[in-house]
Amino acid sequence: MTANWLDRDDFFRKTAMLCLRRIKRSITYDVLGMTIRSVLNEFAIYEKMGSMTTDGGSNFIKSLGLVMLNLLVDQLLIFIVVDDIRLL
Repeated sequence: MTANWLDRDDFFRKTAMLCLRRIKRSITYDVLGMTIRSVLNEFAIYEKMGSMTTDGGSNFIKSLGLVMLNLLVDQLLIFIVVDDIRLL
């Protein structure tokens, strides 16, 4: 898995190799989704992810939908918790 981003200071594109993980079981959408989320959390970039590029395989498309849905739910729950605290 690689990461690409724009540097805040000079706006040059940066690239880094994050990891190369071997998946020893069937590569289904849920296994891919858990692996992708695990790597993103490991590098503390889960909330920063804006897009992903894949080979277009149906298992990747479905797994990224799962990852993005989980990210939106996590952000919604954080918003609700923060909102409730402000109301108190």
